[in-house]
Order: sequence, then structure tokens, then C-alpha cells
Amino acid sequence: MQKERNEDMLTKNFWSILGVVMPRYEANSNYAPVVYADGTAGSEALLSSSSRPHTVLGAMVLPRSTSNYGSSIGTWYGRGTTPATVDDYALEAPITDSSLTGTCGGISALLKVAGADHYRISVTHQVTNTTAEEITISEVGCFGQLSAGGKVVLLDHTVLETPVVIPPKETVSLEYVIKFPYGN
Repeated sequence: MQKERNEDMLTKNFWSILGVVMPRYEANSNYAPVVYADGTAGSEALLSSSSRPHTVLGAMVLPRSTSNYGSSIGTWYGRGTTPATVDDYALEAPITDSSLTGTCGGISALLKVAGADHYRISVTHQVTNTTAEEITISEVGCFGQLSAGGKVVLLDHTVLETPVVIPPKETVSLEYVIKFPYGN
């Protein structure tokens, strides 16, 4: 089931990385200014031979809900309701207590579609509530990492128009969608 989104925001981190990747050629290395998930500012090297594009938006295929929030790539869920902004670097209220488990089909589950007015990437997660209480998800974020052992950065923050309620001990399908509108 695809959920409508109230606020979907590719962050400054994403656009900064894209701006550096676009003109890079062969052995060139460039640095992207970013704000890490812990709120500190830094600069990440994007080397032509060692950049890890699968850990940027490809991290959508890794649903997470553990105490590793802020240090692991992947898609994290939360309870925040504040509208997303381009300056976001963390989720407002991440769910980090392992009360959710998530699975998907890995990188092969990432769907890419060129539409009439946009390019769309998406992945479907099977999210299970492991508790005896219902859990409400109202925000989703994709965190990536540009270097082995480097810090993680928030690339996309989505606040759901209609929160998803997962009943106790049940699994729901959630489709995480990012659209790139074609320019004006």
C-alpha cells in the first residue's frame, strides 16, 4: 500500500553530493559539504574510484529500527510530525528500540520508472510490529554514507500526510517513493 506524503524533501546533503558527482571525471576527487546525522558539519570526499553510490539513495533498501540510528545507513522510521525541510539532517522522533523489523528484496527490489513529468525510485518494505502495542509511523528518512567508516547523512526526509498504524504483532507493506520532478 502506498501512502500519500505531506512533505517529501530531498535534503541539502543530497543536492550537495549530486552537485559534486555530476562534474566528476575519472581520477578527479571533489568534496561535498554535508551536515551529519549528529548535527555536525563536515566535508565528504567523492573519489571516482571509491564512491559508494549504493549507499546513497540505494540505502532505501535497508529498513532499520535499532539503536544504531545516526551511525548506520538505511531507511529509518519515526513518529515526528514537523514538516520536512531541505535543512533537515535527522528525523524528529526516530523509532530506535527494535519494536519494528523490516525486510525488502535488497537492491533488486529498487524500482526505477521514468514518468511523463518525473523520474521515480521506490522500494516496498515489509514492516513488522514486534510489540503488544500499536505503533504509528509518521516520518521516514533515508540515510547514506559516502566513505567506508564515515559518518551518515540524511538524504531524504518524508513526513506522511496520513500516518501508518501497525497493529501489534502484524506486518504491513510500505512503499517508500522518491520522485525527481523534471525541470521547468
